[in-house]
Amino acid sequence: MGFDYQSNAQVANFNSLQYGAIAGQGKAATQAVATGGTIAIPVGATVLPLTAAAASTGNIMTKGTVDGQQVTLINEGTTNAITMAAAGTSFCALGVSVTMAAFAKFVLVWDNTTQLWY
Repeated sequence: MGFDYQSNAQVANFNSLQYGAIAGQGKAATQAVATGGTIAIPVGATVLPLTAAAASTGNIMTKGTVDGQQVTLINEGTTNAITMAAAGTSFCALGVSVTMAAFAKFVLVWDNTTQLWY
């Protein structure tokens, strides 16, 4: 009976799942968002906690880097909503319809063809 390195590597990856992604691709540090600000996606992050000191509108997502890339935005604030800018500015297909109330989340997927988050 031989040792199957590939299977063991797959088991190690399975056991390392964190925040819906392979370990090393997890939750980023909380970003404070202000009106017209850009939401940055740190390398390897798939979960982006956000807060806003006041209602925040006209926000912009950083463009994705890989077709099918997924990010989860979480508004960890207790009172203020975070709203995206128009689709052509924010790179979010739904534009200003993307409003995250306090404690809400959105899961977005990047499309390289349209250059938008869905």
